[in-house]
Amino acid sequence: MKKLILSLLLLSTSTAMAQETAAQLKPRIEGNVRAGNARSIGMMEAWIPLMQDSLDASVLYGDLRLMDDNQDNNEGNIGIGYRKMLKGTPLSDGIAGANIWYDRRHTHLGTHFNQITVGAEWFGNSWDAK
Repeated sequence: MKKLILSLLLLSTSTAMAQETAAQLKPRIEGNVRAGNARSIGMMEAWIPLMQDSLDASVLYGDLRLMDDNQDNNEGNIGIGYRKMLKGTPLSDGIAGANIWYDRRHTHLGTHFNQITVGAEWFGNSWDAK
C-alpha cells in the first residue's frame, strides 16, 4: 500500500512539475526523522498543486503524509483542498479554503483506526481560523 501511494505521489509530482510556470506554486516534499532511545519516528509530507489559476488566484492541491516508527506504529493521511485569494471581503483581504482528509492509523497492537475529516480555513491580514 505504501509503495502504491508513493508511486502515485511521484507521478503526480512529475506531472505537476512539468506543467508549472514561473508564476505558479511548486510541489513540496519534506521528510524528517526523530531519533530517540525509546522510540524513533520517520515522517514524510508532500504538498502538490493539482490545478492552478493565476488569474483567479486559486489552487486545488493534494496533500500526503506518512509516519512510521520502530514500534510497528504507522499512519497515513491523504487530503485534497482548495484555496482562493479574496480581496475586499467583510473579513478583509485573505485566503479562504476548504479541505477533506482520510486518515488511517495502525498501532503496534494490531488495531486500525480510520477517519474522515472535513475542514474550512481563513488566513487573513488580521486573523486566521481553521
